[in-house]
Amino acid sequence: MKAARVEKSPSEKQWLICERLRSLGYRSARTIRLYGEELHLLSDPAPLENGFSIEGITLRSMVVRRVRIPLTVLTMVEREIALCKKMPVAA
Repeated sequence: MKAARVEKSPSEKQWLICERLRSLGYRSARTIRLYGEELHLLSDPAPLENGFSIEGITLRSMVVRRVRIPLTVLTMVEREIALCKKMPVAA
C-alpha cells in the first residue's frame, strides 16, 4: 500500500511562486526588459492556466500587454520552493 502524499493547495503554491517572482523584480511600478522589449509593469504576477503572466506597458509603442513570465524563471522558482521544503529548519 502506498503512503498518501500530502500536498499544499495549488493556491498556496501559486501564492509562493508569485511572492518569489515579486522578489525577483516582477512587480508593479518597475521597468524590466522582457522578450526584447522594455516594459513598465502595471501589475504583480498572476497565475494563468499554464504559467504566470504580468501586465505592462511597452515603452516604445505605449501599448498595454499581458506577457508570460519566462518558463526558465518559473522552473527556477519552483525548484527553489521545492528545495526549501526539503531543508530541515535549524533550531
